Amino acid sequence: MQDLECLRRRANEKEQKATIERHVAYDYERKAATLSAGPVAQKADWAAEQARVVAALYIGQADHAREDVNALVTANSNKERASKEKMKENLKVEKQASKLAGKEVEKEAAKLEAKKTKGIIQKAEKKAEEEAKTIEKSVAKKEEKKQKQKEETKEKAEEEVQAKKVEEAKQEEKKAEEKAETEQVAEEKKAVEKAEDDVENADEKLSQDKEKESEEAEDASMRAVAVKQAVEADASEEESASEEEQEKPREEAKAADDESAQPAKAAEEPKEAAEENAKEEESTEEPN
Repeated sequence: MQDLECLRRRANEKEQKATIERHVAYDYERKAATLSAGPVAQKADWAAEQARVVAALYIGQADHAREDVNALVTANSNKERASKEKMKENLKVEKQASKLAGKEVEKEAAKLEAKKTKGIIQKAEKKAEEEAKTIEKSVAKKEEKKQKQKEETKEKAEEEVQAKKVEEAKQEEKKAEEKAETEQVAEEKKAVEKAEDDVENADEKLSQDKEKESEEAEDASMRAVAVKQAVEADASEEESASEEEQEKPREEAKAADDESAQPAKAAEEPKEAAEENAKEEESTEEPN
């Protein structure tokens, strides 16, 4: 009876574990259904499939345990029925023996019956123990297989998590590099713009300096021309004054010799007019 109860408890435990795994598979299926197609949904489908496999394994173990329980119950009932029938036959034999041989026959019959009953019970117990050991070994193997599957699933999940972390680290590093490159390009662009502005400012300043220098040179040239004109004007005034002083005696001499000096005077007047015109032309050409 103790082995029978043990088998019943094991069958119930396996059924409860199968129910839990079915619930887990259902949860993973719902999760996969809510997610869009992709690696996460695929992982959820795989997890649901694994949970269904484990649940089926537990269900099979529970069914085997129930079959073992039913077989043991049937064997026990058969043994009990056979024992009762044997006892009935023995009672008949005892009655017949008591009738035939008396007390000696009854003693011998009792000893024989006890010996046979003990042998039957020992054989049944030995067989039940062997069956129980076989069942325990099978259950242990299944448990070991399940534990191995769990460890493999756990290792695979850890590898996937590690791979995901590595991929995230690579993406972060790539983003940092792109950001640094963008900042460097922006700084180089600013430096180029600043250099262009400096060049433009330098060109503008240079042009202003050139304009200023040209203006100063033009002013200096104009001042030099003005000074030259003033000097020439003074020189022409002095020359005209000296000529007037020289012409007074001439006029006096000419006045005295008008009649004799008219042809010479007529020849000198065009010469003087030409000299004056030449001086005027020189004075007008010098500022240019």
